[in-house]
Amino acid sequence: MILPMKEISPSDLLEVRPQSLSSTEDYKYLLDLYAPILGVKAIGVYFALSNLEAGEVISHQAFFSRNQLSSGEFISALAGLEAMGLLQTFKKSEQEFQLYCYCTYSPRSPKEFLGNELLSGTLVKYIGESAVEQISKKYQIENAPEDFENVSQTFQGFFSPDLSDPIYGESARDTGGRKLGRINTGFDRNAFMKALRVLDPRFTFDSFTKVEFVKIARISALYNYEESAIAGFVREAFLFNKPLGERLNAKHLSKLAEDNYKYSYLRKAPSKSSEAHGDTELARSIRQMETLTPIEFLSKLQKGNKPAKPDIDLINTLTIEMGLSSPVCNALILYVTTTNNNTLPATFTQKVAGSLVREGVETVVDAINYFAETSKSKAKKKTTTKTKKPVQAEEEPVIKETSKPKPVEDDSDIMSPEEMEDFLNNIDIGE
Repeated sequence: MILPMKEISPSDLLEVRPQSLSSTEDYKYLLDLYAPILGVKAIGVYFALSNLEAGEVISHQAFFSRNQLSSGEFISALAGLEAMGLLQTFKKSEQEFQLYCYCTYSPRSPKEFLGNELLSGTLVKYIGESAVEQISKKYQIENAPEDFENVSQTFQGFFSPDLSDPIYGESARDTGGRKLGRINTGFDRNAFMKALRVLDPRFTFDSFTKVEFVKIARISALYNYEESAIAGFVREAFLFNKPLGERLNAKHLSKLAEDNYKYSYLRKAPSKSSEAHGDTELARSIRQMETLTPIEFLSKLQKGNKPAKPDIDLINTLTIEMGLSSPVCNALILYVTTTNNNTLPATFTQKVAGSLVREGVETVVDAINYFAETSKSKAKKKTTTKTKKPVQAEEEPVIKETSKPKPVEDDSDIMSPEEMEDFLNNIDIGE
């Protein structure tokens, strides 16, 4: 399920409720592990929210002014913080305003972060294997010596407590601790387990490791399967006689999901909400991009034919590892195939996806506007280059084209304004 982008008015009120006690090491974890993915500005928003007094209620405008933030920057940062499990947003509607409650969570420790397949893989995508390995080494802790005798004093030996004293059973208190926010993939684990236990009562939550649950959720999201459908595939790909952590054959599960994709009754019904209204070809196409999963969308572009395995792997990278929403991924697929003769070159597609992620693009309309603005910028740069006349050109030496420095961003594959206008005017993927 893709949630719509929030619409927050400056007059709407906010309060912050920390869900976890902070640690002096948290800022290091945020800068080393989260900032490379979300950007320093998003981490700054997290720090600014965490710095508010618990229970303090202020307007968003006051928060924006205090921290020199625009509404768009705040909303973009909010989405990334929510996606990474650092924050959850709750809203209550009053008669004249909305009250937002932001619940903040502790960042994961390096062990918790790098041991999470989803988070670690995303970090590798952004900064590379070697950089992640350096971070891992930075936080490594040497194990206690195994060839030494442990001569430490015990609690009982030092305090000699009388555990029969009722005070030991009545003194426990419930207070704050370290709590991690859940990363929302739209996968209902309870519904999945309920369906799975109908198939085989031996299944419990302890049948799977956290890594295996992540893999199941990722595959379910990629193909948009109902929890009951993915449960059936998991049952076929699961062996009880294997050790914990090795019982789920993830490759077989992926193959089952891919092979059964043709059966539409297994998949979730698409959302009906849309920002695009009207009966124009563009509006109809935008609604398609907003409601279909990327695999469904690519299949529709291919007249119902199943996408190739490399294209499915690329979509997995774009949505699960790089964090593109399904609607934006669909807009990117349409843009790239239009630009590259109905092909999806992985390198170029991931390059454009990286730009969309950095710009905080989250809707189809924003993506199309981004492509249009990029095309205008390219045209303006070319026009400036053509009209710029060198002074005393006849006296200057001729410089070969190959000696010019290459631009930082290679925009040779970006549409011209004319191509973009034609693209927008004729976009139609059918109903």
